[in-house]
Amino acid sequence: MISKNKKKGKSKMSKAEQENRIVVDHVYKTFNIYMDKANSLKEKLLFWNRNRKEKREVLKDINLTIKNGEAVALIGVNGSGKSTLLKLMTKIIYPNKGKIETHGKLTSLLELGAGFHPDFSGRENIYKQNNEITMCSALWSHRHLASQRLRRWRA
Repeated sequence: MISKNKKKGKSKMSKAEQENRIVVDHVYKTFNIYMDKANSLKEKLLFWNRNRKEKREVLKDINLTIKNGEAVALIGVNGSGKSTLLKLMTKIIYPNKGKIETHGKLTSLLELGAGFHPDFSGRENIYKQNNEITMCSALWSHRHLASQRLRRWRA
């Protein structure tokens, strides 16, 4: 279960909510890995009983609290669940058990090739990515308003 506290105007968050921006509480995530997956209709019909799958636990009982103003790095070996945890925190995928609470705006840069410029520092790349996201949303809202005005004018 993932919840997000969205309140407009003055914030009525408690002191603990203002301090804790991201709370990951007893999160579990599993994936099904299919061993004998059929590639064609013929294989599905001939080998219908060969649907072996393995349940792989990638995150087991993860607890994490990120406070306001903290910078956090997820470091680990390949396959340790860093990207999975980031995807869970940004609501790209959802946990099987546990809960994740986010307070405020949250964006992730998961792919190294996703807009990273080699001449910029990590911080500069983050600012650049944030500006691109902001520009895209501003452009969308501008187009949305223009289409609403056009509809009113035609009516």
